[in-house]
Amino acid sequence: MEFRKFVKMLNPSYSIPSRKIVSKSIIPQSLEKTKQNVKANLKKSEYIEFTTDGWTSLNNDSFVAITVHYIDNIECVLKTYLLGCYYYEKSHTAINLSEFMNACFNEWEISEKNKNCC
Repeated sequence: MEFRKFVKMLNPSYSIPSRKIVSKSIIPQSLEKTKQNVKANLKKSEYIEFTTDGWTSLNNDSFVAITVHYIDNIECVLKTYLLGCYYYEKSHTAINLSEFMNACFNEWEISEKNKNCC
């Protein structure tokens, strides 16, 4: 309740969105906008590097994370994004992981011309 009072004090006409609106509308819209911005930035980059990490939880659930790294051509600074952290059920063979990573690259519209894996 204190947070609501604080918000009303800052701006009496502002209405705090409900949990449902935040989870069903605001967050998905923000995610899509961010995803489109990252895709656009990656398309502009000449060289893209990837790193992956895989691990198994205490419950024996396997996960794989894929990160992307590139130098922003305008700002000349290193940019890093987590493309995803995925639950991974298949065995950790090179072929399975390669197919998995290619599916991730396709989802993020990353072309063959500029990707390198580490």
